[in-house]
Amino acid sequence: METWIEVAGLTIRSPVTAFTNLLLSVQCCVYWRRLRSRRADRAGYWWLFFLAMAVATLAGVPKHGLRHVLPADVYLFVLWTSSLGSAASVYCAQRATLASAALNAGDGRLVRLCALQACVFLGANVALGPEMWLIVVHTAVGLIPVIGAEALAARRGSRRAMWIAGGLGVSLLTGVVYVGRLSLGAWFNHIDVAHALMGVSFWLIVKGAPAAGSHGRTRPAEVRARAKASLGSLVGLQEQA
Repeated sequence: METWIEVAGLTIRSPVTAFTNLLLSVQCCVYWRRLRSRRADRAGYWWLFFLAMAVATLAGVPKHGLRHVLPADVYLFVLWTSSLGSAASVYCAQRATLASAALNAGDGRLVRLCALQACVFLGANVALGPEMWLIVVHTAVGLIPVIGAEALAARRGSRRAMWIAGGLGVSLLTGVVYVGRLSLGAWFNHIDVAHALMGVSFWLIVKGAPAAGSHGRTRPAEVRARAKASLGSLVGLQEQA
């Protein structure tokens, strides 16, 4: 059952969904502001991650709340904004993990693989339209390797990687909630539950983002060694498979 409220004569559909989108966008803007001075390498990609998610979730406000009053072309623009923001956030999360090691010629193939995946997602959106299920699939395919790399780094003692792996793991649960349509009722549906999990996910990720002074291309040898070992182990597992 669809819910709605009247505000100053304007009908807002799915008001809780629209409001939770707005809250997520504000949350991402706060984290973006916190990280924006750290624009190099790993910290810089997480800075861009939150900026992309701020745009994607802000687009969710009219996408859910005002879709019945928006002209078709405007609504399509909103859908594309949401999809592109989501795609950019996945790409930035991937690049942040790659940037945790000193990149060399061998790492270039992983960068190209991330770019290829983003292009496939965009191509699918052009062919099929900006659908939510494409976002769910792209997020799962794009973030599972990232979670694996961060989890391996966490096992080697990186507390920041532990927070990030946990946060991205929670983000995957949003897809399970969405596909399974797990809700708490008409006024807090499966999308709202997914949004609540996203808020937890963002909080965990920002706890793992590099602190001031830990970014840039000059990192302690121990950190570089752990990150290289994590990525090397993940690539080795993929090659064996």
